[in-house]
Amino acid sequence: MSTAVASEYVRRMVERETAGNGDVENAIRRLARKHGLSFWQIMHLRAGRAKSITYDAFIAIRGAYLDYCEQQISELRKEVEEVRGNDDRFEDLVDEVEALASKIRQAKGR
Repeated sequence: MSTAVASEYVRRMVERETAGNGDVENAIRRLARKHGLSFWQIMHLRAGRAKSITYDAFIAIRGAYLDYCEQQISELRKEVEEVRGNDDRFEDLVDEVEALASKIRQAKGR
């Protein structure tokens, strides 16, 4: 459990949630609402101002990040499935996506 790790998770989620310039606060609000975190908790972690983090907050942020990863894998799975329909050489990619999805499920189970 580390404040630096939680900050990195938050920065990555905010970066990907942001629709463009001027959307950072809205992105943080969306993430806070979606994952049951506080706006200020995310803001302080994103800015590197958090000196410490509770175990429960770290677990919530880690869970939110793993949920985000699952969402990305789901989108990748759809993309690869579409391409695979046209080219059997993509079968290995399907297997890799499924292996990655399995690793995320295992990480969520910890």
